[in-house]
Amino acid sequence: MIDTTEKTKPPVPAEGFENNRKETESTLGILGAPCYLSNADFLQAIFPDLAADESCWTTSFQASPDSEGALWGGKATNPAKCADTPALNAYFSVAALKPINGERMRRKTHFSRLFCVVLDDSNGCDLVPSWQLATSAGKVQTGYRLSVPEPDVGVAERLHKALSDSKLIAADKNGNNPVRYVRLPVGSNTKHSPAHRCQLIAWNPHVAYTLDEIIEALGFDVAAVRYGAKNAPAPLAGQFDDDEHLDDSELIRLVMSAESYHDPLLKLSARMAARGMKEGEIVTHIEGIMLAANDGSERWQSRFNDIPRMVREGCKKFGRQDDPLADALLHHPTQDNVALVFTRRHAGGLLYAHSFGCWFEWDGMRWRREITDKAFDFARELARKVNREGKASISSASFCNGVEAFARADRAFAVVGTEFDTDNYLLNTPAGTFDLRTNTLRPHNPDDRITHCTAVAPSPEGGARFRQFLQEVTGGDDELASFIKVSLGACLSGAIESHWLLFWTGAGRNGKNTLGDLVMFVMGVNQRAKLTRQPGISALNFDHPG
Repeated sequence: MIDTTEKTKPPVPAEGFENNRKETESTLGILGAPCYLSNADFLQAIFPDLAADESCWTTSFQASPDSEGALWGGKATNPAKCADTPALNAYFSVAALKPINGERMRRKTHFSRLFCVVLDDSNGCDLVPSWQLATSAGKVQTGYRLSVPEPDVGVAERLHKALSDSKLIAADKNGNNPVRYVRLPVGSNTKHSPAHRCQLIAWNPHVAYTLDEIIEALGFDVAAVRYGAKNAPAPLAGQFDDDEHLDDSELIRLVMSAESYHDPLLKLSARMAARGMKEGEIVTHIEGIMLAANDGSERWQSRFNDIPRMVREGCKKFGRQDDPLADALLHHPTQDNVALVFTRRHAGGLLYAHSFGCWFEWDGMRWRREITDKAFDFARELARKVNREGKASISSASFCNGVEAFARADRAFAVVGTEFDTDNYLLNTPAGTFDLRTNTLRPHNPDDRITHCTAVAPSPEGGARFRQFLQEVTGGDDELASFIKVSLGACLSGAIESHWLLFWTGAGRNGKNTLGDLVMFVMGVNQRAKLTRQPGISALNFDHPG
């Protein structure tokens, strides 16, 4: 869900509509409190970013909606010019439509993007609604605006089928539910005599959700709606196809800005699983991103607590499947064959640096030196699996050592060691890798060969306490505070462009050691700094990366 907290003053009501308005500007967004909004302002909030070839679709008529005189055809409408029709049935389509061969129609074939999900005669789900409209006595239409409009008509069709099956909307008689009509706020329901004037009782234009958040809140299976069937077959590893126009860095931006949590995190998890990352590594990575975006809200905490389950489902649906070739190799348990299976299972997650004489393991954020003989343990695990006859030769340490020796020489694992940490302008953080040249954050990538990671992640907000601290320790000297920030910022890069030896002097207890300790903590294991303390002076020396 996104919440821009932007609220606008209710417009002046249309002529003849005074009785349907209460002068309660403060009631906007409060459930059950009547409020007034013109149809034009309503549609502009629901359809804020129509493309040049997209159109909103509306209709209005006097006859009962159940009669033959109902005019359901409608017309393409500019949201800003939609008229108020207080005495008529007034409807709009939940989807934007596009022309085909120059012809515009409200048909599923002309579907462009779904902009909202609307429930009939329902108080909705646990989500705060974007709006609620009383359409007759005891009948309420509940709407949820989409933060990212859905462009897939198949997804929209399956969602509306699920809504219809759950009696949350009317049955789809003509196959047009993805472009279905729902009522506008300024209108009447002429099924009744006298006609019932529609009343907007909740208006939260700042509230919007991703489609997956709505699907989950309604209790539907996300995979069933997204991919066509419950437990639908997942794409092959590396071929997860989801919103290709949103690269990983854009998904991370959506999380960091709190625009959306569930949808981008689910996509990132699925992509990582499809790339072969292990479940624990994905959890570590996703938690790092979320921790950097922590705003202390219940919504954030709920999504953070859900990460293990979400990743588990992503791995189940999109993780790498069983390997028939590996099974065949294990039926002939030579050291070489077992090493080949070792490679198929652990390539991308392990490297052997021959200059260091040790293994490095990818932990989801960086390549960490592995000092617990995990590779030997992996070889031992495979040896147990292939030793169906309990042969002593296979269960011996020498067999496992042989498997590991073959693996160390395999091109999938073998590196010199000089490949690590070669890009001096990549700063690795728990939330992702920050490119100092482009000022962008992107997901951790094992191909970057980074072995360091800071202790904290960058945040789009925050820093106020640090700025206050600098003002305190510099006595309000803005020029000195700026120099300290610039000098420390320059040290984030590993490039040898200049040599720094920073001395912080002053009387005792004026912040020298506090600043040094803070820098050391923030840099975490990525420490290129050594703090030297003497009475009245602290020196921060940044070594060349090695």
